Amino acid sequence: MSDRQQKFHLNVGAANLARANLERADLTGAMARGVDFRYANLVSAILHKTNLSGANLTGANMSAADLSDSDLSGAILRKVNFENAELDRANLRGADLRGAINISISELAQAFGDESTKLPIGVRHPDSWLLDLIS
Repeated sequence: MSDRQQKFHLNVGAANLARANLERADLTGAMARGVDFRYANLVSAILHKTNLSGANLTGANMSAADLSDSDLSGAILRKVNFENAELDRANLRGADLRGAINISISELAQAFGDESTKLPIGVRHPDSWLLDLIS
């Protein structure tokens, strides 16, 4: 862990971390269901295997964040900046990404989603999501 990286072991429900500065924070494996992260700074945060289901991340800056294997099911991700974010195997089923910026179809294809996942205008559900529904 670098000198500038913070390490957290978060296990809270319904906490209010709105506008928190969690830049470079390591939240690996944290239980953060339903947590309020509105407008939080999560730039370069490590959220690998973090449970963020039902969390409100409206307007959060998640650029360069590692969201691999995280659970974002049912999360509110409106107006989130996903520039260079890692979404491999992230669960986006039922999440609301309307208004999210800097997120591409190829990045979404690395994640899991379904017909209930709401995407930004002009972004379509990846074919891989449709294949998951058929199999």
